[in-house]
Amino acid sequence: MNEQNLSIGIVAGEESGDRLGAALITEIKSIYPNATFRGMAGPEMLKNGCLAEATISELSIMGLIEVVRNWPRLSKLRDRLIASFIDNPPDVFIGIDVPDFNFHIEKKLKTRGIPVVHYVCPQIWAWREHRTQKLKQSIDRLLAVFPFERAFFLKHGINTNFVGHPLAKQLPLHPRKLLSKQLLGLDGSRPALAIMPGSRPQELARHLPVFIEAARIVTKSKESVQVVLGVVNDDHKDIAEAACRGQGFGVYVRNSRELLTAADAAIVASGTVTLEALLCRTPMVVGYRTSPVNYFFLKRMITVERIALPNILSDSDLVPEYIQSEMTAENLSRTVLYYLEDNKNIEAFTHSAETIHRSLIENSENAAEIVSQLVENGY
Repeated sequence: MNEQNLSIGIVAGEESGDRLGAALITEIKSIYPNATFRGMAGPEMLKNGCLAEATISELSIMGLIEVVRNWPRLSKLRDRLIASFIDNPPDVFIGIDVPDFNFHIEKKLKTRGIPVVHYVCPQIWAWREHRTQKLKQSIDRLLAVFPFERAFFLKHGINTNFVGHPLAKQLPLHPRKLLSKQLLGLDGSRPALAIMPGSRPQELARHLPVFIEAARIVTKSKESVQVVLGVVNDDHKDIAEAACRGQGFGVYVRNSRELLTAADAAIVASGTVTLEALLCRTPMVVGYRTSPVNYFFLKRMITVERIALPNILSDSDLVPEYIQSEMTAENLSRTVLYYLEDNKNIEAFTHSAETIHRSLIENSENAAEIVSQLVENGY
């Protein structure tokens, strides 16, 4: 066991990155027990000992308009982190996701001779492929969480390792749904529908009313359905409870995977939660709505046909996805009822989900060991 007092700079920018960072910190500490971590962190990273020079809440924005509007503040935040890392250089820097924020930090630190790892491949394969050169100039090692990404980035000359997805490693191949229902206080004999509107304020505002209306349609058609709604903090809980008051829906501030494991179907916003639902073996319908201006530009830049991770990973239309004006309560509820009214539809999804789950674990390397190799050997 290595007793080196390793200093690690780390920047995560959203809830999913916070969970990835927390898991990576634990793994690195198994190799370097005295390692210290500082940077931009969320609650899970803080619990695992990361010192926060900034928090992920400071970067909780989305979309082109929001970024432009908040750019002066974001630029100051980024420059503050760069100055801190230059004044007190870490032995290695790890940027987790949020490429538009992290790339600039990573390039500045790399030019100062600090080894740089970027964790979670930017979705260059989906849009803005020209950014591969910028990425190559900014980092020393790229850690991919999806198996198809390694070949793509190696083709562009970027040193890439497939490390598997931590969620796939943490969640069991055969979830115990009945037990999860009991732990949530739900009736194990009745189907449960989970609503996951997203973690950012803008997502909550755009998705929640439509998702709740879809759940109302489902419960009118199938009265036995129990509805649970997952949010990320108490402020969001207050908003959600006000939006579904009198409906008998349960609103929870807790780990999303607990709700998804208990659920027999889910309505989810596009993002990492779609992968969580798949790993929890929960059939889902995916909805997503952004501002008209954001959508105008994104539609012209995205080069893939599908946006939901289960569909990208399966290279098929495994789950329905409804974007912008197609994200209606009628479309969402129709898919939920398709699942809940025939167990064969749930079984077909479950079989595909298990195949994907296994692919996210098999033949993967250990992320902490790759970071250690870079620190010890310089490559």
